[in-house]
Amino acid sequence: MGDKEKLLPRLGEFVALAVTIPGEREVTHTVLFKKDSGPNKAKDEQPEGEEEEDEDEKDRTLFVANLPSDASEAHLRRLFRRCGAIDSVMFSTASKGSTRKSLCHVRFADSESIVRCLEMRKRRRVWSDEVDAESTDEPVHKAPIGLEKWVQGFIAAHPPLASLEAQVNSYMQQYDEMHDSRLRELERRRNEPDEDGFILVGGAPKPKLGDNGLPVSAGGNRKKRLKKAEHVDFYRFQMRESKRNQLAELRKKFEEDKKRIEKLKESRKFKPY
Repeated sequence: MGDKEKLLPRLGEFVALAVTIPGEREVTHTVLFKKDSGPNKAKDEQPEGEEEEDEDEKDRTLFVANLPSDASEAHLRRLFRRCGAIDSVMFSTASKGSTRKSLCHVRFADSESIVRCLEMRKRRRVWSDEVDAESTDEPVHKAPIGLEKWVQGFIAAHPPLASLEAQVNSYMQQYDEMHDSRLRELERRRNEPDEDGFILVGGAPKPKLGDNGLPVSAGGNRKKRLKKAEHVDFYRFQMRESKRNQLAELRKKFEEDKKRIEKLKESRKFKPY
């Protein structure tokens, strides 16, 4: 009875392994694992020789579930390092191709390692990716988790203004140096004779400057050119319709002017009676 009480508890087919996640407030997380059963395939569907190979892989493969969100191969190697040599750690893949960090398969070098995993005893185990760290009293946890992870991500996404200004100035300085070197290279090539021994004489086209003193990009002028290139009344029937409308508008204005002049003449006549 004493030995059974020291073994890890079981939840159905799984063995429940409690790990301590370090931080400002330590958290206990339960990792579940069992011997891998593998996919259920009919024997007649498997080619000859593959059945024995699959059975050998099953005997030395451990299925691990309910892993923390920051799980990595280093974490699994540290967690089961005392059970035996680990050949590979394979995380499961979701239907859309993304990696599911909560499930994985740990393949050992021999089947005896699986027996040692299933017979693991109760003791304090720390969730860490330091494979060589044997002491569990002062663990070193590199990857941030929980609130610390989100705080660090926010700080990384919103750097201080002074740091951001320094990065922008450094980038602009590098760009100006690269731009000047290109201009010097173009000037050098322009002064070199061509295959026939001639040197092209003429100044380089100067860029147009805007109101702010900066060169105007070609994109802005392109929109103006497109607007000018738009044809109004391109077809003949459109031209005839446009002329007809103009003549009707002129006649209408002419009639209005005649009426206005008649009214002015009537108002100027002297009527004693």
